[in-house]
Amino acid sequence: MVTVMLCFARSGGTVLNKCLGCLPDVVILSEVNPLGGSWGKRGKDSLTTVKAQAEGWYGIDLDSDENDFAGCVVELSQKCKHLILRDWSFVNFFPNMGMTLIDDKIELEPPNKFLILDELEGKCDVKPFAFVRDGIDVYLSRGGKLHQFAEVYLNYINELVRLEIPVCRYEDFCVAPDSILKDICAYADLPYTDVLTQYPEFTKVHGDILQSSRGMKQGKIAPLERIKVSNHIIADMNDCVNLQLANKLLGYPISY
Repeated sequence: MVTVMLCFARSGGTVLNKCLGCLPDVVILSEVNPLGGSWGKRGKDSLTTVKAQAEGWYGIDLDSDENDFAGCVVELSQKCKHLILRDWSFVNFFPNMGMTLIDDKIELEPPNKFLILDELEGKCDVKPFAFVRDGIDVYLSRGGKLHQFAEVYLNYINELVRLEIPVCRYEDFCVAPDSILKDICAYADLPYTDVLTQYPEFTKVHGDILQSSRGMKQGKIAPLERIKVSNHIIADMNDCVNLQLANKLLGYPISY
């Protein structure tokens, strides 16, 4: 069984990634995808493929070719008790974010679907779930062009809904991390243990791992205050139909 965590960028996936990585007998790969993995905050020192993370982080040598995403996942799943893949879902929905496994970023129109699920279908048993966040906060954390973001984010949420992927909300996790972690473990048949004192030390992870980040500064898992912005930006978000639709599908408020 392979557990797949689907997560859009800036949705709080790094902290859950760290918690899951502290569970006993778990191997978790961070922000991997058939199109190529995230560089994260490590820059060119990042391990971006299944093979590189398995070998570099866990000392598990794989015979499969680095470019054979599914082959590496299947082989790795046979060499460990519990395998979790944190998908780099962002790359499947945002324009011009495609990456090859060994080259620099290349222009690519997004497939607007979860390639990790397509790639693994019929090759191993997969248990997917999505870790989501209020789209307003995702946008405020990311910045950029609002309407481009909202269109991309709605495509992502629509695909989660279409596939009926079970959803876990970042906000709920921040309020009751231990309870939500227990629920995830029960769903994915993972071995639960209390990791709330251990997770800060887990380093086999990509994402926002800088000590200067708002989440890291808190020193614990707790709700973050919403980023303050001008009335002009608030008005633009509250008028953005695609952002409203995305939040409505997930049961979030549709205004700032």
